[in-house]
Amino acid sequence: MIPKNLRLYVGGSGSNRKVLLENKGNNTALLLQADVCAELHSSELSQIKSMCERVTDVYASIGVLILYNGEGREMRYLGLVSACNSAGKLTDFEMCCVTDVLFVEISEGDSVEKTAACKKLLCQGTFFFGMTSESGLICDITVNMQSKLNKGLASDSRFLWNRSLFTHPLKFLPDPSLWFVNLICGSVSISTIYCGNQQAHAAVISRVSSERAGTRFQVRGVDDNGCVANFVETEQCVVLGEKLSSFLQVRGSVPVFWEQPGIQVGSHKLTMTRGYELTQVAYDKHMTLLKRNYGLVMILNLLSNKAESDENRLSKQYQVH
Repeated sequence: MIPKNLRLYVGGSGSNRKVLLENKGNNTALLLQADVCAELHSSELSQIKSMCERVTDVYASIGVLILYNGEGREMRYLGLVSACNSAGKLTDFEMCCVTDVLFVEISEGDSVEKTAACKKLLCQGTFFFGMTSESGLICDITVNMQSKLNKGLASDSRFLWNRSLFTHPLKFLPDPSLWFVNLICGSVSISTIYCGNQQAHAAVISRVSSERAGTRFQVRGVDDNGCVANFVETEQCVVLGEKLSSFLQVRGSVPVFWEQPGIQVGSHKLTMTRGYELTQVAYDKHMTLLKRNYGLVMILNLLSNKAESDENRLSKQYQVH
């Protein structure tokens, strides 16, 4: 069972409005005001709580969303996970799927209606975070098991989708990860399997990169930093007692500069937007990133080889690099 380990309080009005997020597990809290984001400990907490009213308990916090009104003034909202489902347990933590979020205005008068589009995106069942089921401690699931165990990597910013929501807290907090979960976008499937008389857990976790995000037909190919559109890392993981295996596959848009403009399906004609020389630098950057993150890589080309097709033309452009 996933614990609701955070309790929300709101108090004051106008410039004195206070939003207080209490961690029920360790008796600490996060205080947010118009230009303040500060950690409180037990000695300070009781005094501030007496000025506020309890609102609700939530599962996690995802950061501070900053929007702008028509006059260019910043509007800040604390993002909270108010509902989630467990996608399964892997090692000692739960993979939690976000099903509903709550945005609380930090400055009074900021309309929460402006957060509707962000809320709709986050509640589609494709955003996940990790948390221990007993203590409610935050677990970072942006990084795959291979990198975590072999390289000691604690986080992977490529798959962190709420990074921009940490901008405001980073101005005040030395370590926002104590209060805010890291969200991945993708899919998670975890099943219990049996190996003889032993029980194991098998998981397939797909993480979509946030570095060149966009919908199909709208975002294609590579950018100047070597990041490709629709890049997905899929990890097949099996845990049996103290033993763990992890197998990784990645996929992404062909790492050259190309587009598919058009509105209706079937009218998307492929266009190469840069030639060989201007593409080579970005192509090399992409391959360097793959080698740095995954070591030896086997490339599988799934493009059609049908003569005169757009895919065949793109495939030939890919192979000359």
